[in-house]
Amino acid sequence: KLDGTAARMLKATSAIGMQLDSFADFVTFGIAPGVVLFAAGMQANKAGATALWGGDAGLILLGVACATFVLCACIRLAKFNVLADDLPPDAPKVFYGMPTTFAGGLMAILWILADKYQIGWAVDVLPLVAVGLGLLMVSNLPLPKLVMRKEKWINAIQIFSVVGTYV
Repeated sequence: KLDGTAARMLKATSAIGMQLDSFADFVTFGIAPGVVLFAAGMQANKAGATALWGGDAGLILLGVACATFVLCACIRLAKFNVLADDLPPDAPKVFYGMPTTFAGGLMAILWILADKYQIGWAVDVLPLVAVGLGLLMVSNLPLPKLVMRKEKWINAIQIFSVVGTYV
């Protein structure tokens, strides 16, 4: 979130910067969560510790679930770049679909919590959550962007929420 904001504040935006930012987001918030989930599912499969992804058919379904998340992240980022070029300057300040950074970050947080607290069934559930988040990424659900608004109290709530989230 902060890299694009910093670039806009410094008036250092460029077309190549936007593409590189999307590529970095794809690797970090698209590919990495999918690979982590697939590796965890494969390990659970070998140990016989998964009910949903067991056996060869289970591994194939696990791969499809993880690949769906990665593919949806790719589509979402491509859609974002295309819409950024096509939208008029006075268009509503919204994201269409869940931002990839939010979906990938949420998957990472859920995995870290599941690993820290030894929640064994998370290996079965998280790939299904990833598919759901992937579908939300490619949806046309409008989500408001964080921009400065006319009402100061809304700006204060936004700033407090962002700072609180990062902390």
